[in-house]
Formats: sequence, C-alpha cells, structure tokens
Amino acid sequence: MKWFQKKAVILMISFLGLGIWLPVVQAAPIQNSDLIKVTVNITIENPDYFWKYPFLGKEIDGIRISGMGQSFFIQPTSSGERVEFDVPKNYRLKIALELQNNNETVKETRYSTKRGVDDKKNTLEILLKAPEPQSIILTTADFEEIRGK
Repeated sequence: MKWFQKKAVILMISFLGLGIWLPVVQAAPIQNSDLIKVTVNITIENPDYFWKYPFLGKEIDGIRISGMGQSFFIQPTSSGERVEFDVPKNYRLKIALELQNNNETVKETRYSTKRGVDDKKNTLEILLKAPEPQSIILTTADFEEIRGK
C-alpha cells in the first residue's frame, strides 16, 4: 500500500473509533409544562371587499395558516379566525400564511415573532386588508382636462 492509502485507512479507523466511544448527546424531551399556548388573532378588515379583491389577479377563496405542525383554514366571507399553537418557552413562533384560489397557493408569506414567546406575551395579532380602491390615472400630452360644473 502506498503511504497515502495507509494514512486514509488509519484516519477512517480513528473516526470510527471516536464514533463508537463518544457519548451520544440528545436533547431532553419537552414536557407539557414547558409549552406555552400562544393565541394568534387573525382579523380581516372589511371582509366583503377583501374576499373579492383580485390578489395577483385571482380572487381568494381561502387562507391557510400553518405552524408548529398544525394547519388552520379561514373560509371565504369570514372576518377572521383565532388559532392556538403550543410553543416551547422562549421559542420564536414561525407561521406561514397562504392566500389560496381553488386549493392553489396564490401567495405565501412567512412570519416569525420578534422575540421568544413567554407567559406574559402569548397573544399575537395579524391584520389582513386589501388595498384601498384607487382612481384611474390618465396622462396625455395632447389633451387638457375640462372640468364639469
């Protein structure tokens, strides 16, 4: 054997030996007492207008909220929903909010709490609203506007 192959074999054997002799480190299981029930209030402002607004050209027919291995759905015409997640203390809750049309995701937005959750601050708010209607902008160099009476 060449010296390079010998060193490679010795190195491989030493890694295997370390793997056998080093203790396996495992995280302690989370107790139910370590979990905090976090309430997320999702409010839809002006629901009649919101559900008819064409987000990215498509009318939304449902919203899916998911996080911590759970999923919740907001049905059309709803004015919002209150959902609860069991979150480990001091963990930053991450949720995904999907706007859907015919069970296809039109837009997905992910959120994370700014700080880890605790017993004092365990209610979070999300406000959804569609953009306000805008007037048509018309510009032309060849015409001038005539103001009506």
